[in-house]
This record gives sequence, C-alpha cells and structure tokens, in this order.
Amino acid sequence: MQVDGIYYCPHSPKDDCACRKPRTGLIERAKLELKIDLGQSWMIGDKASDIETGFNAGMGTGLVFTGYGKTEAEKLRREPDLTGKNLFEIAEKINMMD
Repeated sequence: MQVDGIYYCPHSPKDDCACRKPRTGLIERAKLELKIDLGQSWMIGDKASDIETGFNAGMGTGLVFTGYGKTEAEKLRREPDLTGKNLFEIAEKINMMD
C-alpha cells in the first residue's frame, strides 16, 4: 500500500468552506489530481462526518470503532456500508468483496 496524497482542511467550521467535511471539496481535488474513480473508492473514518462525506462523494463508507467511532455511531444519519473494530478489519472486508 502507498499514500499518494494527503489532503486536509485548514479552515474552522465558521469559514463555511467547500473542503470541510461533509462537503467534498478535498475529495474532488484528489479525484482530479490523482485520477481517482470515486465509485471504486472508500471513505473510512471514525466520525459521522467521515461517513456522510463518503456518501456525498458517491464512495463506499466504513466506520471504524477506534477513536471516536463508538460514540459517533449514534450520530449517523445513514448506515455505513461496513463497520469494523479498526482500519485493518475494514480493509480485510473490502478485500473479500473483490
């Protein structure tokens, strides 16, 4: 596995920018720069905003129960495609789907 890019939003919630989750500005930027097929991609995270971002971008979604995952699960507006105790478990589930 390799990391092709790191994207982050430097703005505060008050800035109302297009790159702050659950908006998809950073994902759209990565899509263009890295030639990503979002329909074949996954947004995995431990916050409800991560899952909502994935849905908004048309990606598969995975909620990990590390970090904030256990408490954030209660805030979900939609069920993620996958859940797992950690990133490795979700990666294994994705691999089994291929």
